Amino acid sequence: MRILFQLTVLLLACAPADAQQSEVEETAVYEYDLTSLKAGSWVEFADPSAKDTVTSRLACTKVDDNVAWIEKTSGKAAEVLLLGVSKASNLVLFAYAGKPGEFGRKIQVAERHVVGSSTAVGQPAKGPKIPPDEARKLGASEQRKCTVASEPEVVSVGEQKLSCEKWTVEYKDSDKVKLVETFWINDRIPFRRRMDKSGNPMISSKEVTWEGKPTVNGGIAMRTTDIGDQKSTRIVKGFGDDAKPTLLLEGSDAQEKK
Repeated sequence: MRILFQLTVLLLACAPADAQQSEVEETAVYEYDLTSLKAGSWVEFADPSAKDTVTSRLACTKVDDNVAWIEKTSGKAAEVLLLGVSKASNLVLFAYAGKPGEFGRKIQVAERHVVGSSTAVGQPAKGPKIPPDEARKLGASEQRKCTVASEPEVVSVGEQKLSCEKWTVEYKDSDKVKLVETFWINDRIPFRRRMDKSGNPMISSKEVTWEGKPTVNGGIAMRTTDIGDQKSTRIVKGFGDDAKPTLLLEGSDAQEKK
């Protein structure tokens, strides 16, 4: 399932840049801690193998009592997504899409479902709906173990040197390692991971067994993914607290909803 997911991401990245998005999943930003997010926070990621091209951007443009408004840009997509996300459930309530500087159009928010006992989360409008926290418990045949490094490591972001805690996640099936993801976490970077019911950061769509206790609560400075002889890297290109809205809305009603 994980390899299929990676292939899907690759195909989406190769999609035409001017393709219009018609819907977004309600769990699009489910893993982030919205309670700590402040208006103006932003972070950009780049792919070092592609001449540091920005591959994605997250920006919080507004925070209401119950809703956080997040702009999300991915890959080569020419459009920006504006998501109104419930701070209570972390689920997307409202979604708009459009080109920067233009008026956004409202798009559908798709529910996430789980079909029977399948490990596939993300089957829209099929089968019984299971809360995301419960869905994370499915797929027990695949073991996911995260090891916390005992010593900090430094990641360079421009001229900044960030001291990071290193988390390494191994995905095993029948005792065979099929995927390794490594995260470098820094407490200055926004869009930190939210905590699960065990008090550990959500770094996977499924539950993870931790070896060592994570001590840094922050955002991702760098992330590598190893699948066999294939390796990809995503590194922070920049972050800050001065983000402004780039997608316009007709009137203010949409952003004032609670």
